[in-house]
Amino acid sequence: MQPTVQISKENDHICGRFTAMASPCEILLEVDCADADAIIHMAAQETWRIERKFSRYRNDNLMHAINNSDGLPVPIDAETHKLLMFADTCYRLSDGLFDVTSGVLRKLWRFDGSNVIPSQAEVDALLPFIDWQQIKFDEDFVVVPAALSWILAASAKSMRWIKSHD
Repeated sequence: MQPTVQISKENDHICGRFTAMASPCEILLEVDCADADAIIHMAAQETWRIERKFSRYRNDNLMHAINNSDGLPVPIDAETHKLLMFADTCYRLSDGLFDVTSGVLRKLWRFDGSNVIPSQAEVDALLPFIDWQQIKFDEDFVVVPAALSWILAASAKSMRWIKSHD
């Protein structure tokens, strides 16, 4: 099914709504211009492109190749290199609290509206599989040890910020 964008004129702005990365997205333009529809559609298309490339829920993209590489080098492009650099910066600035290799924790947490919280013992059992410092990359390749599960969802959602500040 082709994703769609709903555009509406609100009080003092134009609003574009669509879904991407398992999240509702909204673009607000404070100007009423002839290109508003095109601008909103371009932004939605770019968001969907990022989702196609980096979603962990697909088995036909770069993220799947990286997550299933069993410790072998995977070729990357300049965009992915920038995303890895951003993830590394977040890791360093947070003193290791923001770690994109924490994807393995999704085995314990269910974001289904329930209030089930995993035990500390369950969390502790997965901590050895989280370690951003084991990810090796340069401008051409990334190597993820076979034991690690990594996820760039939070970083990929930030790709929109990176692209707007290039």
